[in-house]
Amino acid sequence: MPTVSVVIPVYNTEKYVSECLDSLIVQTLQDLEIICINDCSTDNSLQILKKYAEKDGRIKLIDLPENHGPAYARNMGIDLAKGEYIGFMDSDDYLESNSFYEKLYTRAIDTNADIAKGAYKNADTGFVDRIINKKIQEDKDNFCSTYCSALFRHSFLKQHDIKFPLLWEMEAPVFAFQCALKANRVETVDDL
Repeated sequence: MPTVSVVIPVYNTEKYVSECLDSLIVQTLQDLEIICINDCSTDNSLQILKKYAEKDGRIKLIDLPENHGPAYARNMGIDLAKGEYIGFMDSDDYLESNSFYEKLYTRAIDTNADIAKGAYKNADTGFVDRIINKKIQEDKDNFCSTYCSALFRHSFLKQHDIKFPLLWEMEAPVFAFQCALKANRVETVDDL
C-alpha cells in the first residue's frame, strides 16, 4: 500500500502538466501513487500523461471517454486510491518543495491528524497564505480552502463518505467544509 496517493484531474493543460508531474516524481517521499485522470482532453495532455506513465510505474492513468469535470475526476481518484493519505493537485499546479508530501505525512502521522495542511502559495503573485493556518490552529473548523495544500486520511474520507459535490465551480470549498466539520484533528505545516 502506498503511503500517499495524489489525485490529479487533467483537462487541456498540456502547457503545465509536465511541470506538475516533474514536481511530484522528485518528492523525497517516494512511496507515492500518482493518479492522473484525463477528463477527455482535446489537446496533447493525454500523450504527455502516457509518456510519464511509461517512465514511472507510480503514475496510474485513467482516460475518461467523456468530460465530467474536476469534481467527478477527484471522486474517482478517491475511490481508486490505495494510499493511507490522499492529496489533490490541479494539473496546472506544481510543488516548489521536494519534501512537501514527506513533511505533511510526517506531521499527520506524528499528531494522528485526519488532515495535515501546508502553506498555500500563489505562483503568479508570490503571495503565501499562512494566515489561514494560524486560524486552523485556533479552530479546526477554519479549514475551508486551499485543499490542494493538504493531505487527507483516506479512511477518514471513506468513513464519512466525503466527496466533492458534482459542481463545475465552488466544489472545493464544499468539500473542505465537510472535512473541517468531520475531522477530529487538523494540523498545519508552515515551512513548505
